[in-house]
Amino acid sequence: MIELTLVCHDGHRFNAWFPDNAAFDSQSERGLVSCPDCGSLKVSKGLQRPSVVGGRDRSRSGGGGGIDPSANAASPVPANLTPQSGPESRPSASAPASAEQIAQMHAFVTAMRRVKAYVEQNFDDVGQEFSEEARKIHYGESEERGIYGQASGDEIEELIDEGIDIMPLPKLPELDS
Repeated sequence: MIELTLVCHDGHRFNAWFPDNAAFDSQSERGLVSCPDCGSLKVSKGLQRPSVVGGRDRSRSGGGGGIDPSANAASPVPANLTPQSGPESRPSASAPASAEQIAQMHAFVTAMRRVKAYVEQNFDDVGQEFSEEARKIHYGESEERGIYGQASGDEIEELIDEGIDIMPLPKLPELDS
């Protein structure tokens, strides 16, 4: 997984996670990457800070750990929750969240709820057969269409390794009533 800094044609900067650069290019060409501020589909890669992978633990240097593909993390979802000024400005795990961070998290969760509702209204639910059906679509054995369903972390990793574009959706906190 890579974290890209993206910029829309209006100059809004945001970060998003992708399996690799080719996945960004593919998804951008298909109109699947949009600016979280203005909704523009004219998005390009901004300047990237290098990601140096360490020795045995394969964690990224400069703060922040790697991504566990088995964790049901969303990708690519604009995650403008990462400070642009670098790891030294990131709060420690024990620091309380600022009002701005809380507002950003609420905006992120709201956006993900909209994505999930759109998917559920417009895509076919294939349940536990997601991996199999995604492969059939990718290899031309089934009609091309939007699908959603369940897959294990290992299945998600295998699909990404095969170059199949998918977007795992995160589990979202329940709404307060």
